[in-house]
Amino acid sequence: MTARIHEAGKQVTGVDFTPSGIEGGRQTNPGVDFLVHDLNEPHPDSLRNQFDVVVSAEVIEHLFLPRTLFARCREALGQSGRVIITTPLHGFWKNLAIVVMGQSDHHWDPLADYGHIKFFSKKTLRQIATESGFQPIEVVGAGRVPPLSATMVMTANLVP
Repeated sequence: MTARIHEAGKQVTGVDFTPSGIEGGRQTNPGVDFLVHDLNEPHPDSLRNQFDVVVSAEVIEHLFLPRTLFARCREALGQSGRVIITTPLHGFWKNLAIVVMGQSDHHWDPLADYGHIKFFSKKTLRQIATESGFQPIEVVGAGRVPPLSATMVMTANLVP
């Protein structure tokens, strides 16, 4: 996604908390700025009030404190802007299909280190965005057939 946005002529800054993640980004996306930064810490001045759009792809489900993501988005956007957040969709039909197919242990592996620790529905993703000062515009499923969508994409505007 970073490469495609950059190829479209947009300025991109990639942020990850792991040096290995940043190194991988630099290797596959020459010409894009990357910064090692932990979202649990406020953004440095170089990332504050600098962006019109923040894209967070498949991150929020890994955070112990997911509202922190929205706090960092507010810092990066300044007074206005938009967020695009993707996260696996955990709706009723998808969860039911996982259980019926006997895939619960594989999907929600309690023995795995790291991994997904928060499971959002469209309703809860809208709720956390609204509580954090964003107005959700749209939340859509993506991948597979709609009731079993693999992921969801939320677009939300910062409320001034």
